[in-house]
Amino acid sequence: VHLYNQWQAQNPKLVHPQLEALLKWAALLHEVGLSINHTGMHRHSAYILQNTNLPGFNQEQQILLAAMVRLHRKAIKLEELPRLNLFRKKEYLPMIQLLRLGALLNNQRQ
Repeated sequence: VHLYNQWQAQNPKLVHPQLEALLKWAALLHEVGLSINHTGMHRHSAYILQNTNLPGFNQEQQILLAAMVRLHRKAIKLEELPRLNLFRKKEYLPMIQLLRLGALLNNQRQ
């Protein structure tokens, strides 16, 4: 949340309230795949989020949530970013980067 607030202050034109909420959910759920296996945890997490009925999320939000979680580790390949109607890449790509940074900082703290 602190990282998002700092980013938001620098980029007020890119702020999207739904993306802020999705970033918070991604931060909470990015390790759900650990219940399957530590290796490929980000892919397992994305699969669970994309293929589970998540009340309160529309299909595009769920696709983006899964993509954010999948891309929080390893390289971000721009061709793998989802094409969405609700959100533009330049709006949600910083959310993926913030999630990656937050996960790194949290891992270093442990």
